[in-house]
Amino acid sequence: MKVFEPSPNRLSLWTRPNWLIMAMGAVLILLGIVAAVVPGKATTLTITRTGDHVGGGEIHVTTAFRDIRMVRIPLRMLEGAMVTPQSFNGHDAHFYHLDLDVRDGMGAFYFAWYASRDRAMTEAQRINAFLADPKAHEVVVVNDKRPFYFPLGAFIAAIGVTLLCWASLGVRAIFDRDRLRVTVHQRGILGTNLVDVPFTDIEGFHV
Repeated sequence: MKVFEPSPNRLSLWTRPNWLIMAMGAVLILLGIVAAVVPGKATTLTITRTGDHVGGGEIHVTTAFRDIRMVRIPLRMLEGAMVTPQSFNGHDAHFYHLDLDVRDGMGAFYFAWYASRDRAMTEAQRINAFLADPKAHEVVVVNDKRPFYFPLGAFIAAIGVTLLCWASLGVRAIFDRDRLRVTVHQRGILGTNLVDVPFTDIEGFHV
């Protein structure tokens, strides 16, 4: 807090916005949006069979803004599905890739990751059972991370908005003996507020 206009009849006290905390709030808002949009998506694999070795698989990715068809794989090229444990610097990272074995000479095709090995194995078994059954017409596998990442991103962004609004608040209090009043100006992102209080209504001050 800074003091301006010190005189026998007038005194102004100022507090200025905290730019560092405002920057932190802006960063948190950006991180919240990224968390909701980038990992917060649904990946869907749809495999259809219209005849003997006729059909194919399509992978669609649905984000907060659009639905994208990522790839289409002919049914005759789909060999099966497999689960691959992932590691980080040689240590188990406790998540698993569900990969498609595609006969294209390029190795396994990544579909989605799972935190649960059992869930990943269940989905792989569904795909393999479909490919092994010539009478099956369709199988759909959905990996939807939006129910987790949307609320997480919203929570992080809400903290950022709170910090940004709180830190942007600047206050100017003017004590005027000629008018026997205190005028308080509050300015921030949310707008400006003006309070005018007579000296007779003030019982004291404390920090």
